[in-house]
Amino acid sequence: LHLSATSFECYLQCPYKFKIKHLYKLPQVKEPHLAFGTAVHKAMEKFHRRYALKKVTPSKSRLLGYFKQALSQELLPESEMKQRLDHGLNVLSAYYTVVYSRGLLLVANEQVILSGKEVERSQQMVDLGRGSPVILQELKSNWAADKLNLAQAEGNYMGAVIAFKQLLRLNESELLLTDTLGVESLYMESLPNADSIYQQALGKLPEMKQQDFLVQAAKKDLAISRGSLSPRIYLSGGLNTGYYNSNDSTDFRKQWNNNQSEYVQVGVSIPIFNQASGCGNIKRKKILLENQKLSFEKAKEALNSQIIQTHQDLLSAEKEFLSSQEMLTYSELSYKQMAKKLENGSASPTEYSAAKQKVLSAKANLLKSKLLYGMYRQMLEFYMRGDWEHLKVAG
Repeated sequence: LHLSATSFECYLQCPYKFKIKHLYKLPQVKEPHLAFGTAVHKAMEKFHRRYALKKVTPSKSRLLGYFKQALSQELLPESEMKQRLDHGLNVLSAYYTVVYSRGLLLVANEQVILSGKEVERSQQMVDLGRGSPVILQELKSNWAADKLNLAQAEGNYMGAVIAFKQLLRLNESELLLTDTLGVESLYMESLPNADSIYQQALGKLPEMKQQDFLVQAAKKDLAISRGSLSPRIYLSGGLNTGYYNSNDSTDFRKQWNNNQSEYVQVGVSIPIFNQASGCGNIKRKKILLENQKLSFEKAKEALNSQIIQTHQDLLSAEKEFLSSQEMLTYSELSYKQMAKKLENGSASPTEYSAAKQKVLSAKANLLKSKLLYGMYRQMLEFYMRGDWEHLKVAG
């Protein structure tokens, strides 16, 4: 038998615990912090495994869905589950902010590289006597501005990293490794309208099923209370016997048979004196039923509002994505034309810088719209399915 240091320590502390845990290997309830860490680890593992498989960034809602699914598999009290779930969602949201900031940082770095190449080309033209020193100076100024933007993007990225570290309670000296991820490709597949999604959600979401079950249970309680006012017919029976250890020489079997007694009772119970208490109980059950129905209606209204808002947000994000995509296409064409004009001396560095800034802005808007679209779409998928199974990675 091979014993690790941990298992040997467990044996010294409690041999019975060692037998249950390491020999029988029965499932154990983890400490809350260990269960939380396991759920976060599984979510991050699926998140990066999907990226490695698809070469695209999973959406924020997908990452959070992975975590919810992993945490639900852990054995935790309800209060502890809610606390750990809220903390985990904050942690993973902060992680996704790190990913988004990293994407903006890469865009800013790309702009610095392009500006540097333009400065280098303009410097060569000046050295050959074919370029303007004024234009060169203006290009250097724009290059400096791009470096400033890069520094700001780096600051935002490091701020997101620090916030992430604080949520994880990491020391400043501990390294935080984040992969350079792309952005998930979008497939603009049509979804049902908001009303259809709402109707599906009523029969799928666990909280809606719970509210419906509570209403049905309240109806059963009311029926039981009403039944207490009705006459009841009952039937009962019994068989008794005994054995006494005394000086009597009668054996056990004879005593058993001799001491037997049987009885059968048949009766009718008519409530007369408990009418007042019974009627009061029925009124209370009716009030409870109406309150439960009201809670269910409020929950349905809240759900409907959420779905309508999310559906509208999805449509807006889709339009924003398509507009950003179109703007990026035209901005890149304009930038290429402006670069040629700059070489010919028919455009100023200021015009060139403005064209480049439009490309940067278009890329940032496209990245934002992609993330928003993916998040809203996955939320609507959850409403229609009632779970996060659609976020699973095949294999």
